[in-house]
Amino acid sequence: MVKQKIKVIREEMLQVAQNVAQEKNIDKDDVFSAMEEALEKSARVKYGFERDIRVEIDRETGDIKLNSYLEVVNDVENQSTQIHLTDASKINPKIEVGEFIIKELPPIELGRVAAQNAKGVIIQKVREADKS
Repeated sequence: MVKQKIKVIREEMLQVAQNVAQEKNIDKDDVFSAMEEALEKSARVKYGFERDIRVEIDRETGDIKLNSYLEVVNDVENQSTQIHLTDASKINPKIEVGEFIIKELPPIELGRVAAQNAKGVIIQKVREADKS
């Protein structure tokens, strides 16, 4: 049931991107970027605004990757976005300062409020793309 639900969401996202791009005569990649930004915003609501969360939607399959990025540093100033080199080396012995430890996050369930926020971001991005 869950796999079927995820498949439907992926198909819907691909269809929405295609429809909006055609209706508004804008690049489909701009629509995907708006969707990614909307999902990042929703993920930050769930996982914390201070975290460096990035979303990537596969343009062909609709697969959504949700990742948290921690920058490798010598002096940690923000534990939400940074990790000390010693700790990062335990995860990846070849990692260097300035690189990132990337942790995959579980998918988020878009509730009513998150879906409304996502819709708002997408509409705003479409308007911006429409003007240019």
